[in-house]
Amino acid sequence: MSTPVITHGSKIGIHAISPRQAIPLVRAARDRGAAWPLVKGVDNGGIALDVKAIAPRSLTITRFVNTAEDSAQDVDRWSPADMRQHAQAAISFIADRLNAQERAAADWLEPLNEADPPGVAGWRAFGLYLCEVVREADRRGLKIALPAFNSGTPEWDEMNALVESGLFALMRDGGHILTVHEGLVRDKPVDVGFGDLIPGAPVVAGAGSICFRYRYLYSLLAARGEVVPLVISEFYGGGSYSLPPEEQVERFAWYDHEARKDPYVLAVLPFTIDPSGAWTGQDYTYAYPSVLEYLVQQKDVLNAAAPAPVITPDDTPPPDLQPPDLTPPVDLPPADNATHRVTAFQLNIRLHPFTGAVEPPKVGTLAQDARVPVVGVYKPDGLPFGWACLSPNGDQWVSMQWLTPL
Repeated sequence: MSTPVITHGSKIGIHAISPRQAIPLVRAARDRGAAWPLVKGVDNGGIALDVKAIAPRSLTITRFVNTAEDSAQDVDRWSPADMRQHAQAAISFIADRLNAQERAAADWLEPLNEADPPGVAGWRAFGLYLCEVVREADRRGLKIALPAFNSGTPEWDEMNALVESGLFALMRDGGHILTVHEGLVRDKPVDVGFGDLIPGAPVVAGAGSICFRYRYLYSLLAARGEVVPLVISEFYGGGSYSLPPEEQVERFAWYDHEARKDPYVLAVLPFTIDPSGAWTGQDYTYAYPSVLEYLVQQKDVLNAAAPAPVITPDDTPPPDLQPPDLTPPVDLPPADNATHRVTAFQLNIRLHPFTGAVEPPKVGTLAQDARVPVVGVYKPDGLPFGWACLSPNGDQWVSMQWLTPL
C-alpha cells in the first residue's frame, strides 16, 4: 500500500478488545458520511475483516497479546541468533493465528507491546532486534506496526540509540509504521507536561514529556529522512474513566487538534472500548456516542499537510572552512520534467552540491510533498545520485535521491 495520510477530519479512532460496540460504531459513522481513521482489534482477527467490509477506507491494526514475546525481556543479552529466533516467534505468533482473509484485512499486524529495555545499551540492542522483526515481516510479505512504546518512554539518549540501529530506514522502505502509547490515567489535566523538555533533548516545538513526546523522536527521524507513519495506539486522556462524555471528548479533542498538525500521524486510539478481563476498569465505551458526534462534526475539516514549497532560512552560522572552488557542470534543461516533488520529510537545501570534500552549507529546507522547479542537474560519474539546482543563480541545491518528477 502507498503511504497513507489522513487529509480530513479527526484522527481519533477506535481501540477495541471485545467487538461489542466497535462494529456498530463503524457502521454508524458510515451511515453519517464519516469514517474512523483507524480501528485496532486485540485478540480478534475478525474485527479488521468486519471493519473493511463496512468502511474500506478505515485503516486497521490487529494485535494478539503475546506474553512470551511482547516485552522483549533480556534483549540486551541476546545474540544475533537469539534476535532472529525471537523475531520469527513474534511474527509467527500473530500471523499464524489469522486466516488469509484476516491477514489481508489488517493493514498492519502489531507483534510487540510496551517493551522498556534497560538504558542506552538496552535500547540499542532493542533496535537491532526490531530490525530482525522487520526483516522477518518483509520475508513473509507482512506489514507491521511496532513497537508500542510505554507512555513516557524512551529517554532522549535512548531515542538516539534506537535511531542509530538503522531500524527506521528498514521500516520506511518496507511500509511499516511506528506505534506509541501516550497520556496518563491519573487525575491530571490532559496537557500535563506539554512543552516540557526531557533530559538532554533540544527544544522541539510542540513536544512534551508525556503527550507529544513522540515529537522528540521525530526530530531525529526528520533529520535522517526516515520519517514513518505513526499511530498513538493507546491514548490515555487523564482525569478518570467516569468523566462526563462531553469532558472526555474535550480531552480527546485537545490531543486530536494538536496531532492533526503532524501529517505523519494516522490515528489516536483512546484505550479502550469494549474491554474484557483485566482491562474492564479502563473503558471509554460510554463516551463514544459523543466521540462519534465529534467525528461527524470534524469530517470535512482539512488537516495539516505538507505545505507548498517554502524555503525556511537557516540561522546556523556557516562553517569556517571555505567550500571548494566549484562551478559544477549543469545540464540544462534537466532530463526529467522541470517540476519535481520532495519525497523526504524534510529536505536540506545546500549552497552547492556535495562532492565528497567539505559538506556544503545548508541554506534552507523543503517539506515533504513540496513542488519545486529543477533548473539543472549535476551528476558526475562518481556520485550515486545527482544534485538538482533549484535557483537560476546556482546557489540552491538538493539531492536528486529525494525528488521524484511530476
